[in-house]
Amino acid sequence: MKRRAKFSIITIGTMLFGVFVGSMVGTSLNPGSDNKQVAKGEEIDDVTNAEGIIIDSMHKMTHQKVMANEKNGFIAMSPDNIKKLRQLVNNNDMLTDKEKYSQILDHWEKGNFSQSIEEHNDMWERAGGITHGKAYRLATQEEEKSYLEEQSEKEQKKEDN
Repeated sequence: MKRRAKFSIITIGTMLFGVFVGSMVGTSLNPGSDNKQVAKGEEIDDVTNAEGIIIDSMHKMTHQKVMANEKNGFIAMSPDNIKKLRQLVNNNDMLTDKEKYSQILDHWEKGNFSQSIEEHNDMWERAGGITHGKAYRLATQEEEKSYLEEQSEKEQKKEDN
């Protein structure tokens, strides 16, 4: 009888140990299966970043087309840059003002920069607009050429350093 009791206790103990180990292994392989909170960190918000990039880029691209007391940053108003922005706008359905960005890009793709003052000031305000950077008129061809030469010289100096 003692042998049978010993055998039963060992068998039951082994089974309980197996169940315990099995549940531990199952939990570690599938952490979402129980009610515990699993840390994931912050979500990357591509939409906000995309919107910020679009606003910042469009703002800086208008700098060669307008006159303002202060201009911070420069991105060339080139067909390649317009195309890159178009792709960014088209690939993001969650933009707050997607249609507005598309309309501006439509103008630029057609070589129409007559609305650059309004477009600049709109993007400038969206970007924060806290400096004296509000555009007050369109740049003449000579002023635009001079601005582009100035930017080229700045880039050359950066490369030399």
